[in-house]
Amino acid sequence: MPEENARSAKAKFILFSGRLMTVIFDLATLILLFVVITEMTGRYVGALFAAFLYGIVPMQVIYSHFIRNHVLCNLLLVAVIWLSFKVLRHCPRWFFEASYYYNRDYCLR
Repeated sequence: MPEENARSAKAKFILFSGRLMTVIFDLATLILLFVVITEMTGRYVGALFAAFLYGIVPMQVIYSHFIRNHVLCNLLLVAVIWLSFKVLRHCPRWFFEASYYYNRDYCLR
């Protein structure tokens, strides 16, 4: 009996940890989505509205109760969009042109 209780406690801890990670990833996605849209548009109201819509989408609410990889994928997708926006905004144009011509010449060999 004590061995079963230990296994049950360990299973509950693993389940709780997984659900906690899912909640943390989902909250991080909400915050990052707000930051991305604020930087892109410069408007806080639009960013709040987008974060609110993301938060109440039925699939997000459903997946937030389970340990699924969709929540982490959403976080990484928003992070990639944010970092791509930063690169496009802060890198000079010659950087992209040089990489284009280098890759074009390399592929034509």
